[in-house]
Amino acid sequence: MKSSAYNIFWYSKDLKKYILYNTYSNAVEAFAPPTAKIIRNVLKNNPCMGSVLEQAGVGAVSQHLFKNGFLIDQDRNEFDEIVFRYKSNKFGTSHRMAIAIAPSMTCNFDCVYCYASIKNGNLMSDEILEILIQQIKDAIITQSLQNLSIAWIGGEPLCNIPAIRKISTELYEFCKCHDCKFSTTIVTNGSLFTDKVAHEMSNPPFNLSHIQITLDSFMHEQTRPFRSRKGSSLEATLNGIKNAAKYFPNALAIRVNVPNEDWITAQKVGQYMHNIAASLDLPDSVTIYFAPVDPSTDEAKIGVKKEWDTQAFLKLQKDALKEVYGSRYRPFLPYSNMTACGYEIMNNLCVDADGYIYKCWHHIGHPDLSFGSIRNGMSSKTLLYSKNYQQWAQWDPTITMCKKCKMLPMCMGKCFDFAFTRGANTKGRCNQYRFTFKNDCVKYTEYVIKMRTKMQKQM
Repeated sequence: MKSSAYNIFWYSKDLKKYILYNTYSNAVEAFAPPTAKIIRNVLKNNPCMGSVLEQAGVGAVSQHLFKNGFLIDQDRNEFDEIVFRYKSNKFGTSHRMAIAIAPSMTCNFDCVYCYASIKNGNLMSDEILEILIQQIKDAIITQSLQNLSIAWIGGEPLCNIPAIRKISTELYEFCKCHDCKFSTTIVTNGSLFTDKVAHEMSNPPFNLSHIQITLDSFMHEQTRPFRSRKGSSLEATLNGIKNAAKYFPNALAIRVNVPNEDWITAQKVGQYMHNIAASLDLPDSVTIYFAPVDPSTDEAKIGVKKEWDTQAFLKLQKDALKEVYGSRYRPFLPYSNMTACGYEIMNNLCVDADGYIYKCWHHIGHPDLSFGSIRNGMSSKTLLYSKNYQQWAQWDPTITMCKKCKMLPMCMGKCFDFAFTRGANTKGRCNQYRFTFKNDCVKYTEYVIKMRTKMQKQM
């Protein structure tokens, strides 16, 4: 046996223990200093020269480490496994398909940092609707799909509810006839998510399994106003959140955008959302998370003063979540991925209201970044002729600077969009896991120890 190439071993002053974490297997262990010395020797493959009893103890430790991926077989090559796993997942035959559809390229909001080029965009025409539905039906049959997932994006998708209704109805019935599971998700500003709409979408054929509603911290009325400048966009969004929580208490996530302003603190942001959650009487099952306001396009830079430093934002995010959840805050471990994003997978695509096909919904509304139009088909054989498709197909994080990084199994090179627009080896592309995993592991270990102690007292 030999030590895994993806072990990270360090001392936690908070726990007064050594932490051993493996980014490939996601296993984490905490050891007191005396035991940690034995663990370190085992990982370095140093022989045990103690008594027979001590050697038997080391053998048990070795088996435990092997079971959890800290030790591996001598002939295993984990990096080659990761490369194979990545390429198989990206290009392999799959009976699953995920499509992000923008039925509307227009929006009733006028967000200062949004894609300026699509604010006066189109609604999906009847022609594009018919072609898209038929293309998806063809894929269900030819690929024997077992699972079809649609994400409604925009613009504001609810500006074109008739299109959502038509696509959902036809594909729901078609999937039911062909033993294919059908589900949808939606990313919305929430202002049009009325009680009537929420009630309708809580039933078939929509099969809505996840809702993300975006809220701006403090300055919602200024940064996310109605295009008409009539009425309160904040009040409309909060009503949408309340309706979503009523019909989808276990499927609602609230994204809170946070601009990089000197006066903004974690305590202020966290308390702001804590008060909103309390005023709306949101159930504990609703997820609240914070996201940086960053310019993702040249147009968006007009409304954004400065980008967040990754580490600075992560610290704010962690402290703000504690303010929101208090004692209910539960830490989670980062986890390994086969690809950085689900839309890297060959079968998964994004389609805008004009019928252009993309690999990333950040590219929506920019035909020059598309793979072509669904009028010409959406199979990989058709898309292969596109230069942008070829660039996506050639993207491989395992041949970039990420190759030797211990965080590779979790990060997988961050996202294709970053590499596509800024360069594969550009500074600043590292995933947040690189900066948070030690704290995540310590907090997770503390939580597990606390829960075990609580259970032991109850026995």
